[in-house]
Order: sequence, then structure tokens, then C-alpha cells
Amino acid sequence: MNGPSGSAVFDTTRIIIKSLYEANKALREAILNQESASSRQRFLDNANHNISALESTLEVVRDEVKAKITIAKRRRNALLPISRIPKELLANILCIALDISPFPRFKPEHVRQLQNLASVCSAWLDLVRSTPTLWSVLESNSSLDLLHTVIRKSKSGPLHIIADWRPLGARDSSEQAVEKLYRFFQIAAGDSTLTDR
Repeated sequence: MNGPSGSAVFDTTRIIIKSLYEANKALREAILNQESASSRQRFLDNANHNISALESTLEVVRDEVKAKITIAKRRRNALLPISRIPKELLANILCIALDISPFPRFKPEHVRQLQNLASVCSAWLDLVRSTPTLWSVLESNSSLDLLHTVIRKSKSGPLHIIADWRPLGARDSSEQAVEKLYRFFQIAAGDSTLTDR
């Protein structure tokens, strides 16, 4: 590892390993020399302490390496051509890809598609979270929590409602949707479409 923190972790690890080796050696000698149980217990306690210290050091090293990998990936992603596309244009491209238009076709699991897009990289995660248009599709079979999330993230933008309120358990979703009726741009129910024009 480069840098002072990497070097310090390496030095600390080396000291702990050396101490553990010496404690194990002393314990072995104590057993061979048939020293008292209290002496053997002291050596065992020391060995256990050193093992715990090594495990803690390993966690620190693992976290530090993960953080450096994350930084390296973000730098690499920033160099990709797609990273130079303005956010507004990329948001429009994603809306087209998700078919968020004045007349969207029914696509199940719209939120799962958003989650997939958000998992591409941290820049796309930020874009998905901060673009109300991407959250404008509301499906009536959504859970109440998801309904609240979509309404919150879509901010004051128009909502595209894809509704099938016939199944049992959809009453709560439909009541929540009706409360926001003044924001509806389009309602697609079965084969029929009602658009606010």
C-alpha cells in the first residue's frame, strides 16, 4: 500500500503478528516446561488479545482498500464518454428508454427498472434520485410505501397512472392516488386512456 496510512497499517500488522508469534512460542515453552496454569492462562489471554487486534486491523485494511477501489472506479467512470453527456440530456434518454411519455405503454415493475439504472454507477444513482420525470409513472399495484416514494420523488410533476384497481388489496393505493388527482396527466385503464389536455 502507498501512503502513510497504508504504511502505518502494515507496520502495526507486522508488530501484532510478531507479538502473536512470541506469545505462541512462550505458551508452547510454558506447556513443555509444565509451568503453572495461571502462567499458561496469561499466555492464552495475550494470544487472544493479539488475535483480536489482528482481526480489527484486517477490518480497517479491508475498509481502506474498498474505499480506494470505489474512488478508482469513480475516476475511471468519469473518463467514459457517457459521463460527458449533460445530465438533462441523459435524463431525457433514460425517460425515452423507460417509455415515459405522454402515452406510456404498460411496463411492469417500472421501479425495478429505475433501480437497475441507479445501480450502474454513482452518477446514475444521483440522476435517478434527483429526476422527478423518472418517477412520474405510478402503478396501481404498487405497495403503499412505493406509492408514497413515487409521489414524493415525482415532486410536483405530472403523474402517469397505470391502474388496475380491480384486485383485492388495491383500495388503499387507489384512495392515495385519488387524493393526488389534480396532478394526473394521463390515466390508462385497461385499453382506455384519458388524458388531461
